[in-house]
Amino acid sequence: MKICMVLLFISSWLVAFKVGDTLPQTLQEKLHLANNKVTIIDFFASWCPSCQKELPALEALHQKEKSIVLIGIDIDKDIHKAISFQKSLHLSFPIFNDTNHTLAEAFAPIAMPALYYIKKGKVHKILIGAKADIVQEINKDIQALQP
Repeated sequence: MKICMVLLFISSWLVAFKVGDTLPQTLQEKLHLANNKVTIIDFFASWCPSCQKELPALEALHQKEKSIVLIGIDIDKDIHKAISFQKSLHLSFPIFNDTNHTLAEAFAPIAMPALYYIKKGKVHKILIGAKADIVQEINKDIQALQP
């Protein structure tokens, strides 16, 4: 019975999240999601040219916009390369270094960069790929999610 429960718990993380899904409580706690704010989770990697272009804009948004929480998930396998990349862009928002890809496997983004809008533990929107004016798009999306 215990083995079945463990397998059920693990298998729940193996399914990609889509709009409308609620993240498991354990994952919400691991990511320290803020219940009272929209959290944007950004999957990125140093080898991704679109991520390299978009991350400085996300950092500027993080510095300016206090009504949202930005969390980065760096999927680089080499931790030293990941940290060096993050430092080179002066990223100050919280970042999880997902070298073993457990978070990437849970969310299963189909491309990089991938942004997930989470509010009260629920996925409200997913943006895949680089956007010409990501900050403008995020601001518009955040307004739509505000009460």
